[in-house]
Amino acid sequence: AEETINARNNKEVAIDLSGSVSSPDGCDIVNAWFELTDEYGELDRKQTLEINDDGTFSVTVPMVASRKGNDKDGRLYTVKFMAENESGIGESPETNVVVLHDNRKK
Repeated sequence: AEETINARNNKEVAIDLSGSVSSPDGCDIVNAWFELTDEYGELDRKQTLEINDDGTFSVTVPMVASRKGNDKDGRLYTVKFMAENESGIGESPETNVVVLHDNRKK
């Protein structure tokens, strides 16, 4: 999945993401988290997820709507959700968020 950010330059933005985690009967989710990777390495983070009793979660991921002037294809943030049970770690497909162009007012 890919989304784009259209906000004033250098504005902090919060991207709301949600999903669900399932585990085979008899296996409990022992840990769940998301990993944010910033193409520029400035906002990289790993954060624990709170999983609801029905396996769903929602999280607000903080990002900044800015890109370097020579970055023509936009600043890429990647979010991946991970969950762990007794048998190992599973991961979601990546969600990409791109800050496209210079959003300064002319």
